[in-house]
Amino acid sequence: MYPFSSTGFYGAYIFMKLSMEQLTEIAQVVQS
Repeated sequence: MYPFSSTGFYGAYIFMKLSMEQLTEIAQVVQS
């Protein structure tokens, strides 16, 4: 197993989660 596989996956998950939250906020601003 690669030593950075778990941390890389966890980091990607956090990055995706943050990006999704930002997209929803931008969508709300555009709709309003």
